[in-house]
Amino acid sequence: MTVKIGTLIDRLQRVSLQVKELTAKVEKAKADKEAAKKLVLDQLKSLGLESARGNLATVTHTETTIAEVVDRKKVWAYIQRNKATDLLQFRVSNPAFRERLDAGKKVPGLKSFVKHDLSVTKR
Repeated sequence: MTVKIGTLIDRLQRVSLQVKELTAKVEKAKADKEAAKKLVLDQLKSLGLESARGNLATVTHTETTIAEVVDRKKVWAYIQRNKATDLLQFRVSNPAFRERLDAGKKVPGLKSFVKHDLSVTKR
């Protein structure tokens, strides 16, 4: 027995709404977690502690230095001058790739594929 397309679409919409509701709950939980982390960090700092524990967990304050690009041209010049490609994370821009494809250009080392998806709109 074949399921009617309308029934399948309605099922897709119901599942999409479930995902939306769950995503909202996850986002709220993430925000609550970040707020709790800030409170714990502030408390650790005010008490002059590097770590502390509760009944359920132990926390340790850690620090990591990260890069923030403030001048792309200078960074790119440095990378080129010093052959410092290890500073880069490799990812191709899909809009720039499509632009080249539309212009009839080929980019060595890349191939295209068509990703199929559905656009679902609530009625």
